[in-house]
Amino acid sequence: MNAKTIDRAKSKLMDLLRDKNLWDAEISVLARALTPEEAIGTPGRRDFPIIIGKERMLEATILESKGQAFTDSRKEFIGTLRQVFDLPLMNNGNRA
Repeated sequence: MNAKTIDRAKSKLMDLLRDKNLWDAEISVLARALTPEEAIGTPGRRDFPIIIGKERMLEATILESKGQAFTDSRKEFIGTLRQVFDLPLMNNGNRA
């Protein structure tokens, strides 16, 4: 994904958050790496990248909603949505 596409998506999301009055809300974002079992359960095959250690799934919780993203870069984060948007998107952990 190129920088222009990321910037456009970021801008649209910022507009949506402002429209929903969530931009300045005191919302905590908790992101953590899931274990392979939490992410995909216990499949019969053992050759999935998440099981052999190449990728991890991050899970973020905002209010009562959760979202997941695969990444090759582990990251834990606790902060506000404004702080999320201040993260530089130069590595996979921040982008996830």
